[in-house]
Amino acid sequence: MNSISVNTSVTTQVDDARNTLSTNTLTNVSSSNYVASSTTLTGSSWTSISVGSCADVSLLTIINNDNVYSQSLIAISGSANGYPMGGMIYPGFQYTTNWSGSITLAGRVIGSYAPAVSGTFVQQGLGVIEVIAQQS
Repeated sequence: MNSISVNTSVTTQVDDARNTLSTNTLTNVSSSNYVASSTTLTGSSWTSISVGSCADVSLLTIINNDNVYSQSLIAISGSANGYPMGGMIYPGFQYTTNWSGSITLAGRVIGSYAPAVSGTFVQQGLGVIEVIAQQS
């Protein structure tokens, strides 16, 4: 059986208090059609995000890869021109959604975000995303 699993965990520690919020979504699918890709985005224009021939997608996850550019704030759109905007992804975070039918996605670097611990891979206006999508 084919499946896709998306896991998210966020932990905060303040003084002696530690809190963790975790989620795990496991979805079984019948299709063998999936896409896994990497795309470099710029701040100068919207860049198409390919999901290959996937349609009726159970889960799509886009990760802002902060190992490449550590401070890029990335916007994701449901069209090639940026409207409507679907969400923003901070460095090291992910955006997850599903849909039925076909979809057009685009991404763009819209600014920089200085995390609590500054990274060493900063280049203004550039960002890298990792994409995984699994058809239903």
